[in-house]
Amino acid sequence: LWLGDARAAKPASVNRLGFDAVLNLAPEETRRRDGSSYAARDLEFLSIEATDRPDYDLLGQHLSEAADFLERVGAAGESAPAQAGAGALVHCFAGVNRSAALVVAFVVTKLRWSLLRTLRHVHERRPIVLTNLSFRLQLIRMAAREGLLLDEETVAASTAQLARSQTTPRLACCVS
Repeated sequence: LWLGDARAAKPASVNRLGFDAVLNLAPEETRRRDGSSYAARDLEFLSIEATDRPDYDLLGQHLSEAADFLERVGAAGESAPAQAGAGALVHCFAGVNRSAALVVAFVVTKLRWSLLRTLRHVHERRPIVLTNLSFRLQLIRMAAREGLLLDEETVAASTAQLARSQTTPRLACCVS
């Protein structure tokens, strides 16, 4: 599963990187509406018109369709065919908000990674993601419903650190 921008989705880049499928979340902005250039190369293609606005319900409107497509093309890992290439590219115009939010949501819901683990993983590979606060909040709400905000390892480490830092505070009172 790959996350990118409109440049990564150019047919030459898709060929060079060996993607099997492309999910475009900004077809009007990228001028790739029909996927004919991908079909000629025998690639799976799905175009979803999504908007990068604070009032846009990205996950509510598109997660199900995007996840169905990504599962069908084997982006979840186990179901990928043996002869599969590099996998699926999910992109929007800049590869920052729409595509990043849907990739994160897919990994959390389908692979059952915690939101924190997924965000760390994505951010290590693409530091400029999820600047749309509304999309972040949608991800938090979704992960909370799934019980996947934090993973056990992170909770255990945080609890241990908190326990080590627990000291009795010195209180002083000054009364005049």
